[in-house]
Amino acid sequence: MPHYAHATIIGHLGQDPELRETHSGMQVVTCSVATPHKRQGKEITTWWRVSMFGKRAEIVAQYLRQGDPVLFSGEPVLSPWTDKDGNQRISLELLASDFAFVGGKDQQQQAPRQQAPQPDHRPVQPSPANSGGFDPSDDIPFAECVWWAV
Repeated sequence: MPHYAHATIIGHLGQDPELRETHSGMQVVTCSVATPHKRQGKEITTWWRVSMFGKRAEIVAQYLRQGDPVLFSGEPVLSPWTDKDGNQRISLELLASDFAFVGGKDQQQQAPRQQAPQPDHRPVQPSPANSGGFDPSDDIPFAECVWWAV
């Protein structure tokens, strides 16, 4: 039986994304994402290290900045490392395959930076999968997400 793990996180960037190029010439972006939640009445923040490759990595580096809300989706992994004192640590990492801008136009216009390209808003044609009176924009959280298919 094959094994599979997938995670989707929604949070805020902890720093500006860092874009690098691998030895083979592929673009890779890394950043940290804070995902706060409450546990037993206490607010706890989980920090994720996120890595993304290729054209999507370039888009993340170009349009996202520290503090921006974002959604990443991909494979979660635990990465062991040793700190400067020789202690063994484990980082929670997401090898992201997809991302989405999260937030409305008001948030996007607050920061003086290049505007992200707008998605193509063609009407969805009725099909058996989306018929039956279901309107995908009704009461769905994060309805303003913009998914990138590059």
